[in-house]
Amino acid sequence: MPRVVVTGLGLVTSLGSDVESSWKALCAGASGVGEITGYDTSQHKVHFGAEVKHFDPLPYMNRKEVHRSDPYEQFAIATSKQALAQACLEITDENADEIGVYIGSGIGLNEEGQEITFPRRCSLVSIQPVSTTASHPCSARSRTRSHHLSSYQAQNTA
Repeated sequence: MPRVVVTGLGLVTSLGSDVESSWKALCAGASGVGEITGYDTSQHKVHFGAEVKHFDPLPYMNRKEVHRSDPYEQFAIATSKQALAQACLEITDENADEIGVYIGSGIGLNEEGQEITFPRRCSLVSIQPVSTTASHPCSARSRTRSHHLSSYQAQNTA
């Protein structure tokens, strides 16, 4: 069985936008749960949750990527970049096939507070390609992989 070593962590939580702030708040006994403010909850039975607040994706992605991605994907890219930085790990030709990222996340509601569902029948013309990938449960993993691969390839072709 191959050995796995965790070398870096990244967090975006309702307590903070990185490992340090999230851990500090957790150790202080803070709760990340509160009244939901990101969307209108009047049509829902539950009005509280653990929202991520005050997160800025721009240190991790360019504006075009931010505009085309769901916050869920932005969190995945941010946390993977945090983990790589914490590990002082640089992706090279020699180690690219040996590096992996484990993403633990949850998904249930989109930005408008609606459950994410997929239509049984649809026309490819009627669905925006970006919105389809953004709402897919594997979108964070796919977007993170393509983000890091394109960064790695850009560095090696320049």
